[in-house]
Amino acid sequence: MGRTRRQRPGPDAPPVTTHARKRVRERLGLPARAVRRMAQRAWDEGKRLHELPTPVRLELLDRQRLHEQRTGTEAELVVYRGFLFLFNKYDRALITTFPVKTGKLTDDQQNSLY
Repeated sequence: MGRTRRQRPGPDAPPVTTHARKRVRERLGLPARAVRRMAQRAWDEGKRLHELPTPVRLELLDRQRLHEQRTGTEAELVVYRGFLFLFNKYDRALITTFPVKTGKLTDDQQNSLY
């Protein structure tokens, strides 16, 4: 069978800040050309806060508040493949990404992050 070509992100793909590009490359180990595709997948397929178990949601809400206080920018949080993606609430630009800490979670709660 032949190789399938990866689709390029469409024109509706979220923009990616320079900081986010660096952090995705550093923390997820992706090449630069794959960062925008990952941002698109995270936005489309990721879980929003209301879809997560309560202990995870509370921890992430703290991160969201801290980010908004530091920067003055409202963020939308999306969890995708065990990473937290912070998107700007107004233009959907990817701001940064963090690994989700799972030390205090049950196995079912950890599985809900993937």
